[in-house]
Parts: sequence; structure tokens; C-alpha cells
Amino acid sequence: MRGRIAAAVALAVVAATQVPVALADDGGRCGRSSHLCAEQAVRTYLASLTDPSQIAEIPLADDVVRHENGLDTGHSAAAVRQNLAAEHLLVARVADVTLFLSGSSPVDVFVRYLVLTKDTHPATVHVMERFRYDDGRITEIDAVLCIAAGGYEGSRNAPPAEVPGNQGTAGIAGGAICTRSLGAVGTAT
Repeated sequence: MRGRIAAAVALAVVAATQVPVALADDGGRCGRSSHLCAEQAVRTYLASLTDPSQIAEIPLADDVVRHENGLDTGHSAAAVRQNLAAEHLLVARVADVTLFLSGSSPVDVFVRYLVLTKDTHPATVHVMERFRYDDGRITEIDAVLCIAAGGYEGSRNAPPAEVPGNQGTAGIAGGAICTRSLGAVGTAT
């Protein structure tokens, strides 16, 4: 009984602070700033990382802005699409996707996932992104990445226990390169 109560309390805390995708359904309607549409837009973006045919389907605002680890990586739909077009050459798959949605107009979609790279460049990239979805389009993307040399545990390109010569990179053993988000370019938050 105590276990059920603890689980119910934990679920209530999560539901009160962030709305998981499973709880974000808007009745099947896809309004211009609905959670359902925002989720679909982000899932299309994630699919485009391995399938370039999906790039044109991403509902991006003409003046969308994208930052990656605080650096400007696009100030237009064309620039973001051009950057995505090169990603499928390195990305083998996207794994462990978790989405949270917040707000109603605009909707912010927070997503955490792993990118597993192809064997030619084995690495696991831990990604957290915030997508701002407003008026039927993604208007902002803010990404924070952490790259770990080697692959995902259990995969064919799993990382070795230690990567010789890379000890201590960014203060993390095993060759991980991690950064934190920057606000405006050049100013730490």
C-alpha cells in the first residue's frame, strides 16, 4: 500500500511540474499551438536526424533561430534545414527519447535523447533541446550537447572503459567533452 501511495505522490509531483507527452493530449485536435502538434513537430525533427526525407516536413518558422551550446547555428529555416541535411551522414540512430511539454501559447517542448553515431566516428552524444512552438511552427531551438567518445553501452561500438590520452577532457574521465548552455553568445548563464 505504501508503494502505491509513494508512486501516486511521485506521479502527482511530475504532473504538477511538467506535462509528459502521455498527459499532454489535446483530444486529438492539432491546433496551431497545441501540445499534440508541438510533439509531432519535434518528433519529425528527430526523425530527420537519420532520414533526410523528413527534413522538408519539419514545420520551421522562416526566421527560426537555433543555438547549440550557446553558438548560433542557424537564423532561418533554410540554415537549420541545411545543417540537418548533413547530420544523417554521422547519425546511426536516436535512442532513449524523453519529451516534456510546457505552456499553451507558445508551447515549449523539452527533449532529452541520445544520438549514436555511425561506426566511422563512434560516439554517444547526450542531447537536451528546447523547442519553442508557436503559431504552427518551431520558432526557436536551443541545444546542449555532451559528446562521449565511443558508442552506447551494449552497442557494437561501445566505448572502452578508458580512452588513453583523453583522461580529464573537460574534467571527465573517458574522453567525454561536455559543455553547459550559454545565454547570448559569449555570456555565461
